[in-house]
Amino acid sequence: DDTVLQLSFYGGARIIGNGHFCRWYFMVNNQPCRDSSGNPRGDIDTKFHGSANVDLHRTMLLEGVCFRNAQGEVKKGTHKISLRVEGNGDCYTGWSSNNRFTVREIVKPVNILG
Repeated sequence: DDTVLQLSFYGGARIIGNGHFCRWYFMVNNQPCRDSSGNPRGDIDTKFHGSANVDLHRTMLLEGVCFRNAQGEVKKGTHKISLRVEGNGDCYTGWSSNNRFTVREIVKPVNILG
């Protein structure tokens, strides 16, 4: 296929917990993103680490390109996109803020570096 999904989330994120972490990541059709070679480790993700039980609030921009999970698996325009969070901290997304979640189907980027 000659298109990929460009995904972005801009909004608030929060963690509490000394030595704890939270990881935010995108899933497409309940599967992780793949990289351009089909490797399933094409994650679009970020982590925050907490310390001293501080109630840490941050603005987060999470953006990347998600290649198809399998050839012919989904038709154009029929993707289930989700932003998930995991970790051992007390994690929140969108804490009293305006959030933007964008999905674009774009032409597959060319790797000019080989």
